[in-house]
Amino acid sequence: MTDIIIECGVSSLTDFQIDSKTHPLETIQRMKRIAKIGYSIDLEIIIYDGPQTPRAGGRDSEFSRIQLQDIIQELNGNGLPFMLSLNGGMNLPDNTDWYPDERTLLEQMAQTPDVGNKVTIADPRLLDKLKDEFPDLELIASCIQQVFPHTAGYADKFPKYDYVVILNQDTTLAILEPHMAYADQMIVFLNLACHNPDLSKCCKHYKTKDKSFPDKTPVSKDGCYGTNAALIGRYEELSEMVRKRITKFKVPRDSKLYQRQFYTLLTIAHDIKSGDNNSLRSVIPFYRALTS
Repeated sequence: MTDIIIECGVSSLTDFQIDSKTHPLETIQRMKRIAKIGYSIDLEIIIYDGPQTPRAGGRDSEFSRIQLQDIIQELNGNGLPFMLSLNGGMNLPDNTDWYPDERTLLEQMAQTPDVGNKVTIADPRLLDKLKDEFPDLELIASCIQQVFPHTAGYADKFPKYDYVVILNQDTTLAILEPHMAYADQMIVFLNLACHNPDLSKCCKHYKTKDKSFPDKTPVSKDGCYGTNAALIGRYEELSEMVRKRITKFKVPRDSKLYQRQFYTLLTIAHDIKSGDNNSLRSVIPFYRALTS
């Protein structure tokens, strides 16, 4: 049984590479060994990225469609899932069909249903389309949905999606407590610093990034970020979330997962799993596992 899941981009793992030529699959396997050998934690790393289409969202993919196909083939061939990010397209006309690159990637992912491939969507109109055409793919509601007016709240999303990404501003026990029955479906950001309660500003900022919206007027980011907003810096709250079975964490695909963040999370998970909640266990890298 998996204890901790971390979703991230390929570039998020550079702090764990032996050198710049280390293959992502090797890095993932090394991180899993560190978690198992050093902390008795069963870890799953899920790589995600998006296509270079209008549904790519606010971050352009660093990979071509062919490169993504190679990544999917490599991961799925080793029993590991891939998550396709469709974090854009909110302003596309109704009934817009899949772009060719999207269809190619979705069809490839559907060929290996047993590994648990996933799709994250910002546009809720894609939910039924995906369920009809690719029923074996697991579906994730993007946090972007929460910043748009008139979209469903968490209580409506949990029964419809396999997982729901929680808006970073909502990643507090006070907000999530009423939904703890769905803790296993929650995905929370580990190291994101967004904290502005004015979601209309988030919406405006997102529209400048989403290729389907025409208005690209820059929006000031003043007040968007807070020093204590990242969950990894709120040790007690993070510990309580893991204790309550919130164990799926997301790292923005263009952000680095630092070793100190990784070992802090593993330490928390280890202490809770072992019942040693008052442990003074040091957050020490297991270099032997790292380099083996």
